[in-house]
Amino acid sequence: MWGYTLAATRLKIKHFVWPQLQVEPSALWHTELDGDPYIYHYTFGLEYSSDGIPASSIGDWSLDKRHFMGSYPPKVLAPPPACAGKAAKTLHALFNEAMSALPGWPAAPPAAKGTRGWAA
Repeated sequence: MWGYTLAATRLKIKHFVWPQLQVEPSALWHTELDGDPYIYHYTFGLEYSSDGIPASSIGDWSLDKRHFMGSYPPKVLAPPPACAGKAAKTLHALFNEAMSALPGWPAAPPAAKGTRGWAA
């Protein structure tokens, strides 16, 4: 990204910037996803206590790609706590929709220790 930005600047390439093109939601910011962004940049884990309070470390409910770097998540993810932000609910729904649409989704091994949100 930085290389392209620097090269485009040097070549004076003009770009149009869309408002709300991309958001990078987490449990701590962009939790309500104002508007309807074109891209959800899934960078940060979404971590919540069972009461829906955002956590800065692995929470009771966790949606984080880093838990499954060497295996598939289960085909159906446990829902976020009722008080979790719109970002958690939206990404949870998108994950479940994508996995259910893929035929032959592999069986998942048990979740990593300390990871509770992926449990089916």
